[in-house]
Amino acid sequence: MKSISAGQNRFKQFLEPFGELLHNAKSNDNPAPYLFANGARDLLFRLEALSRIYKALHNKKLFDDLNDGFKELEDSLGAIDYFDAFEKEFLKIKALPPAFTNYFVEGRNHAQGLLNKILKKEKWMAEKSGKLSEIESELKNADWLDPEEDSTAIEEFLINQIDKFTTKYEKGKLHFNDIEDGVHEFRRKLRWFSIYAAALDGLIQLKKSSSADESLSKYLLPEVINSPFNVMPEPPPGIQPIYIHDHHFYALSWLIEETGKLKDEGLRNEVLHKAVKHSGVLLIEVTDVLNITKEEKERSVEVICAEAEVIADTFIYKDMVMEKIKRDIYRSIEST
Repeated sequence: MKSISAGQNRFKQFLEPFGELLHNAKSNDNPAPYLFANGARDLLFRLEALSRIYKALHNKKLFDDLNDGFKELEDSLGAIDYFDAFEKEFLKIKALPPAFTNYFVEGRNHAQGLLNKILKKEKWMAEKSGKLSEIESELKNADWLDPEEDSTAIEEFLINQIDKFTTKYEKGKLHFNDIEDGVHEFRRKLRWFSIYAAALDGLIQLKKSSSADESLSKYLLPEVINSPFNVMPEPPPGIQPIYIHDHHFYALSWLIEETGKLKDEGLRNEVLHKAVKHSGVLLIEVTDVLNITKEEKERSVEVICAEAEVIADTFIYKDMVMEKIKRDIYRSIEST
């Protein structure tokens, strides 16, 4: 019997629990809320990450198609998350105008409906001859590399992705001109490096730094160091791990977190105006109830974007964290 490859097993780690979620959701007339509440989006992020990696290694069309399918579901869950977070926040505040809060209720319901349509159209819920069965068959017949070739190819992929990221930032293709296409897009691209580590089933390991780099101390906060996102699974037998110094990876986590806070602040400002415009209530009716301070009102999109650019420039150009991570990966290649 043919043994399962490292790459195929990585997909299996997330496809199986995702399949269980789909099976459990099948009994619901409205499966979208069940999938959203039970971690489907995290599983899809990891499946997207693996598809992004392997389409660069072999069977490009197969993994392009898989990535498109996983991304369509993940984007739909992201739309639910967007409205759900604000709905939960604002429904607690009884003094807000109902027309204002209904904007988020309606948005969530609409996003759930769109996800349910995708699930049905693409046969994600069908247990026989459905989407998952098709994916499992395609993965079984993919041109998987042997473990050593697989690891080396992934190392080269990660180095290439770091180079692409820093080049796009240097050339202004990643920028901080606005929230959605600026701060949010920068963070999306940056976050993939963390998701790759989580998806690769222990291939990436953190190496304890023997001495502290003073330039990185500002990133090494207890909440970052102790984050569950920075705990890597044990590497499976026969796999030579890729080692990244823990301080470098913690710094990456810090920047993801900080740009996330700025992104959330900017999106919250934007969504308030969208909800006010849609509902027809006065902005002051909302800002007064929410006790938004003068300082908060004065923190414009330009101010938020400028803060994001300062920390990104320091991270990339002064502290050279992405280059240090790339050097760690190169050293892993040389040691094998």
